[in-house]
Amino acid sequence: MGLVTGGNPTHYWEDSGIIGRLYDEVLGLDGIYAWDIWFVYRAGVEWTDRLPPRPDFTMHQLGSSFESKFDLPLLDSEVFAAEVNNQLALGLDTRKDLADSER
Repeated sequence: MGLVTGGNPTHYWEDSGIIGRLYDEVLGLDGIYAWDIWFVYRAGVEWTDRLPPRPDFTMHQLGSSFESKFDLPLLDSEVFAAEVNNQLALGLDTRKDLADSER
């Protein structure tokens, strides 16, 4: 397995802590700061409101007690990579369909 390449992956860093608190609200984490959580979004999702959009797929590295309390799966790199590849394929199909419809 390798790194995701091309223009699709994005990594952001912000040091104020606001993002973790906003994702706490989105994911319903009962005041637990959302960090070390991995998200996948379908192609075209944009953050347009006060809260970020709910991810289409989520995994975390916060331990098994977190997993059972919030019903979010523990990070499995192979499962996560498969979901990323699935979403990339869906996004490519969507862009192809849009290009075909514009002809």
